[in-house]
Amino acid sequence: MENQPQNYPPPPQDKTQLANGYEQYLDPGQKPDKKRKIIILIIVGLTVLVIISIVALFALSSGDKKQSGQSNAETVACSDEGCFESNFKQCISSEYTYKTNESSVRYKIQGSGERGCSMEMSYINSKYQPDIQGKSMVCDFDNATGLDTAVQNAMDYPDDYDCRGDLAEFLKISATVSAN
Repeated sequence: MENQPQNYPPPPQDKTQLANGYEQYLDPGQKPDKKRKIIILIIVGLTVLVIISIVALFALSSGDKKQSGQSNAETVACSDEGCFESNFKQCISSEYTYKTNESSVRYKIQGSGERGCSMEMSYINSKYQPDIQGKSMVCDFDNATGLDTAVQNAMDYPDDYDCRGDLAEFLKISATVSAN
């Protein structure tokens, strides 16, 4: 020990480059303090929670695609009632505008709902019922009954089909006024 003073610690065993550009010397015998252990446990716990959340979201979105037959991005534009009726029975995301001389109604299947096939219906115009023009509602329609029956049932009993929207509110008020 010729030119080396006795009060210096031994040279570091290992060094690590930190993100801020500084080097940190690590001594393998040094134990992390309690605060550092807690921070590491919190970081590991949050990382595990994020991974579980991502896996759960992926599983849920895959389940929705299997139930509805398609993803929401693949909406089929039907040009006739037969196409839409077929897609309604299978609850495949589709849209169709039904037009007559008296009215025009746009239907848009959104996928499986809690009670049936979730679909939006919007009255574009109505010659004999101008009060419903421009109104829409989303309901969980019973797609086992066919489109015409399902729509009629939902319009007659909007609460039974979990209908929501300004058209549903209008139908509920109309039913109350008619009953009195």
